[in-house]
Amino acid sequence: MQSEAEKISLSQDIIKYSEELAEKCQPQGLTGICVGGDETFFDLPVLVMMELATGFILTEAKCENRSYQTWYQQIQQWWTQKGWQCHFMVSDSAPGLIKLALSGLKECECARFVSCSARLSTTYW
Repeated sequence: MQSEAEKISLSQDIIKYSEELAEKCQPQGLTGICVGGDETFFDLPVLVMMELATGFILTEAKCENRSYQTWYQQIQQWWTQKGWQCHFMVSDSAPGLIKLALSGLKECECARFVSCSARLSTTYW
């Protein structure tokens, strides 16, 4: 069990990290989008990616697996044709999504923020 002082310290660290990341994630004058990716499970995994500002669903596909390669195949055609830049990506800690954010979408630097914050908060509270 964490002491009250440790909880307050961790909470302050999370807020500070959030502020630093928010500053770092500001668009640098380039056209781009902010995306969220997740996987749902019905019969097979369904890969879902949406543009966060509008809620527009960019990808929704039932696939055999949820690997990085499968994710990349689902977005490759429209992503490369449009020349998008990813300002940031929100996801959980699914390995395929994290690799997609860091490699497939041209290095979204803020990809793991939500995942890390959620893990920290559930670990210490």
